Amino acid sequence: MFRFRTMSKRRRCVSIAFAAAIILVLFRNPIARFAAVKIGSYMLATSLEIESIQIDIGSICVSGIVVHEPLGSDSSGLAADKTDAQVTVGQIAADLSLLNGIRTGVWADRVVVHEPCLHVRFDRDGTLISQFPQSESSSSESSGTIPIGQLSIRNAKLVVHQTGRKSFAVSNVGVQADFGDSINLRTL
Repeated sequence: MFRFRTMSKRRRCVSIAFAAAIILVLFRNPIARFAAVKIGSYMLATSLEIESIQIDIGSICVSGIVVHEPLGSDSSGLAADKTDAQVTVGQIAADLSLLNGIRTGVWADRVVVHEPCLHVRFDRDGTLISQFPQSESSSSESSGTIPIGQLSIRNAKLVVHQTGRKSFAVSNVGVQADFGDSINLRTL
């Protein structure tokens, strides 16, 4: 009486691929956040938190970034506290251009960094406790295009902590850099 049609193998694969694409589009922001936290924590060798990532056509916005102090020993042998934030960023927003990137090598027309804060820690004797990533040195100078057209940093803050002393802060710093044939920097 009732006859059920079975799907062909090809049609079933297409249906699964379509469902997976729909899921990826709908859940792209939580998936991107999860991947960024895992990859970032691994690359930085410390704990990384990201509140949210919003990916849209031509733009990306990352909010609530916290990079914690790496676990390690300072000069006195005391372990650094992993709960202390080393870097916090309120928000990073980037306007992206695939066409411009292919044509000129400038993939982000504009990047705006809101409320970054760097914490630098010293022990009682003035020895640096904070551990920062080491840059990879290369023997040859490389020339190339900076992949950003304009970089704006707004409401930046630097906080210096020293054991036994009151913390010192420099705040409300703003800088804008325009990258073209030359680099133009100005304070905001």
